[in-house]
This record gives sequence, C-alpha cells and structure tokens, in this order.
Amino acid sequence: MTDLITPVGRLVSGHPMELHAAIDNNGQPKIMRDGVTPQMNGSIGIAIAKNGATDWKTTDWGQSIVATATTAWPNGQHLSPQFAWKVLDGDSTIPNKKGNRPCDREGYPGHWILFTGGCFATPTYHAGRYQPHEVIQNNGEIKRGDYIRLCFNVTSNNSNDSPGMYVNAVMVELSRAGVAIISASAPDASAAFGGSAGQLPAGALIDNNVQASAPPPPPAHDLANPGTASAPPPPPPAHDLANPGTASAPPPPPPPPADPLLTFNGTSQTNAAWLAGGWTQSQIDANCTPA
Repeated sequence: MTDLITPVGRLVSGHPMELHAAIDNNGQPKIMRDGVTPQMNGSIGIAIAKNGATDWKTTDWGQSIVATATTAWPNGQHLSPQFAWKVLDGDSTIPNKKGNRPCDREGYPGHWILFTGGCFATPTYHAGRYQPHEVIQNNGEIKRGDYIRLCFNVTSNNSNDSPGMYVNAVMVELSRAGVAIISASAPDASAAFGGSAGQLPAGALIDNNVQASAPPPPPAHDLANPGTASAPPPPPPAHDLANPGTASAPPPPPPPPADPLLTFNGTSQTNAAWLAGGWTQSQIDANCTPA
C-alpha cells in the first residue's frame, strides 16, 4: 500500500483531530465488537483545485487511486457508476440524500473533493515542523477553511454489495490558515435570542455578588463623519493640589509598543501584518522568529 500526497487544498469538511459517533444506515449508533463501546469515526474533506482538469481520474493522485482500484476489482466493478470512489465533483448540481447540492457549498465549486474516513484522529503538523514531539495537540489550531496537504492511502472496501474504495488519512500538514468555513446549519444566537429580552421568573434566587451581564454601550458617533464612531471623551483633568482651582496637564500617554519584524521562510513583516494575512497569534509564535 503506497502513501499518496495531495496538492495543497482547503479543508472543507470534517476535522483531522476530532472524532464523532458512527451511525449505521438505520440512523443508530454503531457499537464495537465488545457490544458496549460506541464506534467513533473521523473524517476529512479536502477541496483540490481542478486547474482545468475535466476528470479527477486524470490527475496524478487520481491515477494512483484508479490503479489501486483496478487491481483490487479485477472483474471491472470499478467501472460501475455506483462504485464508491470517495471523490466528489464540487461543481455537481445533483443533490445528496439530504437535498444539498455540492455546488452550493462553500469551497466546493471549482474543486474535486476527496473524502477520507477512519477510527482514529489523524496526526497533524505545522508546515516545516515534522518531528514526533511537534504533532499539533490543540484542536483549535486547525479549522475548516484552512489550507492543508493530506497524506493518504487507498484500499478496497471488500464489499460485494457496495463495491468501492476506502481512503485512509495518514497525516495532515497545515500549510496556511484560511478564512473559517461556518456550517450553514450552525445556530444563529442573534436570531434566536436577539429579538426580545429574557424575563426572570417570579421568585428567582439572585446572587448579588455576580454582576448581571449587559450589552456594551453603543459607540459615540462622529457627527462630522456619519457612520463612524468617534473617540471617547478624554478623562477630566487632574487637579493641582498646590494651586487649588487650577487643573494640571494630564500625564502623556505611554508610547505604543513596538511591532517587531518577524521572519518565516525568508519573509519578514510585522506581527500585525502576519495577523492581517490570516495567521493566528499561536501560529506566529510557533513559526516566526525575530528578524
């Protein structure tokens, strides 16, 4: 079994370090052979740019998958339209069982979507940091929308009822942070709670040692430039005790902290510039060095 590596693509589905309960075709949780332990699965969906290709099977990684399938299914089962390749056309207008069309999903159009599955979390590394002790431990350091490379292999699913291939994730490289992809089905807190204020029930037991939460005050508006927020008014002047009735000048504000130049792979720019480019502070601290 040969490990394959994709080009850099976008993580559009799943998460390499997170597992979820496996569900069977009847919507029931799958159980391990001990009859007690729930089966957990992980999944990754990576969007790989088509770059003009009209069939994923003509790509370098696609040809390797097809070659394995041809050997695994010598009777030509892989030629069936129902063969489970685990690759989806991101421009497809055909809805899935839930009625969702690939072409309507963020990050799908213009890409081939390669899906992997497995029962274990996938070791994930920052680009250029591949030692065993450098495996990413914090799930929050990678998210849907980030750009990754995927190391994977393929095997037959050995199912005569539903012939296809298993695509198994081996490792993931986090190449660069991307704009987060938020599920369209994610709950909208503003829509749920913002239309009205909640009222405490009669007889509520209040802890007066904890201040009730309240929204921050709205920013003051600059009348000279409608639509912009003006700076808050300065604090009242300090009084000069040696000369009652007069106000002494307030102390000057401290100078702003310097924004040092930080270097990664030969590129040097300020911390703020790295943040503006999509990096998180933890990624900057872990990968950049002072210029």
